Amino acid sequence: MNTTSNFSLEFASNGSKYIVFYVPVSTVQNYAINDKLMVDYWAYHTFMEGFDYDVVEDPLDPYVSVIDWDYTINSLTSYTMHPDFTIGTSFTVEFSALGWSSINNDYIKSGNDVITFRPEIKTNISVFYYGDANESFSILNVIPQDQFNDTSIYKEVYVEIWQVGDPSTIELFNMNIDPIIYDYIFQDENVSFYYWVDFAKIQLDLDTIRPGYTIVNDSYTYIEINFISSRLKF
Repeated sequence: MNTTSNFSLEFASNGSKYIVFYVPVSTVQNYAINDKLMVDYWAYHTFMEGFDYDVVEDPLDPYVSVIDWDYTINSLTSYTMHPDFTIGTSFTVEFSALGWSSINNDYIKSGNDVITFRPEIKTNISVFYYGDANESFSILNVIPQDQFNDTSIYKEVYVEIWQVGDPSTIELFNMNIDPIIYDYIFQDENVSFYYWVDFAKIQLDLDTIRPGYTIVNDSYTYIEINFISSRLKF
């Protein structure tokens, strides 16, 4: 169906948006699959620096910058790329520059660049607690190799705790503090993609935060991570 002649996007006084069809319902149903329609229209949006994204400059090379988008994929099962977002998709970046009294051949007035989008992923790694003071886990084939040494990807640690002997008190507890700064997680000295969970340190802090509670033996601990994907780049 063609816009304007078959349908149009209209706005109500309260800001609500509506698709108004100018053809019979039976005609619209011919284009539907399982009673669903995909309506595609162009939209233009201006992203705000400091809110939607930040520009991170390389202090050693002022001509190299990275756009850090403030968008995170929270569920890999629900993530899909919009069908119109392809290699040919473009956008415009505008920035201010110093005034020039004279322009020479070295002054760049316009140019094209290839930008690779790597979305940020928010997910969990599970570590089984056998009752030992430390347990190791691997991030190989989970985290891109260029982030093996980036400890900032570790955000939260959730442990199952209880008052020993009372199953009704079992709960999944968020330690709610930086797991790296508080030494709950540390990197292996020899293998960069191996990390350790210090359950002894977690229990020590639990004794203060939740007196009377201990980590449940033979339970899973969940580590929340935020990393930049290389598999979903486009």
